[in-house]
Amino acid sequence: MNAKPLVYRLTKIIPGARLTQAVPSRLTPKLGRGELDVALIPVMGYFVTGELEIVPGVCIASRGEVQSVRLFHRKPLRRLRRVCLDASSMTSAALTKIVLAERYGLQPEFVSTPPVADLQDAEGDAILLIGDKAMQVRSRRWRALDLGAEWKALTGLPFVYAIWAARRGVASRDLVRAINDVKASGLAHTDAIAASESRRLGLSFTCCRTYLTERIFYDLGSAEIAGLREFRRRLIAHGLVPKTARIKIARG
Repeated sequence: MNAKPLVYRLTKIIPGARLTQAVPSRLTPKLGRGELDVALIPVMGYFVTGELEIVPGVCIASRGEVQSVRLFHRKPLRRLRRVCLDASSMTSAALTKIVLAERYGLQPEFVSTPPVADLQDAEGDAILLIGDKAMQVRSRRWRALDLGAEWKALTGLPFVYAIWAARRGVASRDLVRAINDVKASGLAHTDAIAASESRRLGLSFTCCRTYLTERIFYDLGSAEIAGLREFRRRLIAHGLVPKTARIKIARG
């Protein structure tokens, strides 16, 4: 759901564009291989791919509680021994490791697993769920740690989950303007998007609208860039990305 405002009417606003939809973990290597010109990818994918530029002005970020990136645990945090990480999101997995280590002093065993259909299928003491699935969970047996809120408490900064990234030399002024125009159009139609997503996901319209307008933020401003830089610093400190990982924003 959180990507919908950034692709709303994209093919109409950018005539001739061909839109490919896939989970982020599949888009990143396609962009790295040159099969795509620009893609909405997780920030971890950006850091590890290299030779990419960030399209300015647009991102998927939170400034506190996010609701769609949550660590569900059935034991008290201090007793966590085995944590299952959703293999479809490197960014949220890395954020989980940083939060558990720096906020709670925990170094559990981390296991990469496919997305689960039900919490009861989890093989660990805790499991990371992301996206729509994390918002749909209703369980009294599992407690949830909201990682957007945890990052805010840890750093005081927004957390950037995804950015539009382009191959070097692709992010022309026209492309940057067009992608920002798509964002503006999507944000102007959040009620329509929320209504559609409510029917698709079985969540209330209010829940979807609140998520799109109060939990997720789409402007890549100075605070978001600071959060991105802080995440990079901590990723390097934890050995999760190379020291050569950089942040380069296209001039457009």
